[in-house]
Amino acid sequence: MQATSRTALRRMGNSTGMIVPKAVLAALGAQAGEPLDMGVEDGRLVVGRPGELGEAIFLTPEEAKELKALAIELHASAARMEATLDRAIASLKEANDPARDEIYRQRVLAELREHPVDLSSLFG
Repeated sequence: MQATSRTALRRMGNSTGMIVPKAVLAALGAQAGEPLDMGVEDGRLVVGRPGELGEAIFLTPEEAKELKALAIELHASAARMEATLDRAIASLKEANDPARDEIYRQRVLAELREHPVDLSSLFG
């Protein structure tokens, strides 16, 4: 922070205002009478020339806390989804394993040799 100073909020008609010291205006590069944009970010007043604050979204502390909780929940959900996807991919790889298929084929052939099945009745 380049320039700091203390000021008091003052009643000005139906509004509340504050005096901005000359050193703070100079650090901001602003002059008396110049329009400024302002908002609140992380519980702090943020002031800048029009357009300098960009498309910033200013949240209340409660909104910021809720947004952080949602981000944590989203991250955990994404991790669970990734783990589920990894398990599904592993299952598909196992199901499509040619070596496993050959082992299964050999077992079926051995079973058929030990216990032949008469299929002639099916084609009668």
